[in-house]
Amino acid sequence: MDQVTQGNAASAEQMAASSQQISARSEALDGLVLELAAVVDGGREGRPPQVGQGHAPARHEPPRERRALVHDKGSADDWEHKRLTR
Repeated sequence: MDQVTQGNAASAEQMAASSQQISARSEALDGLVLELAAVVDGGREGRPPQVGQGHAPARHEPPRERRALVHDKGSADDWEHKRLTR
């Protein structure tokens, strides 16, 4: 029983340490994201990003002509042969 308790305590200690590491890495990642956002926004710190700025307008293309699917009428027994030879 003592071994189980000690094992649980060790696991809890490892989980707490891992949680602290993840938290620290998350904070570092947040800082990197802020730096990247500043670079992408051209150094406009403190201002919210402008939506839709710097992007080309969407092009509207006519729908493409659809071709009919061709169904192969082979037997159910030769499906594996077709699958392996394609």
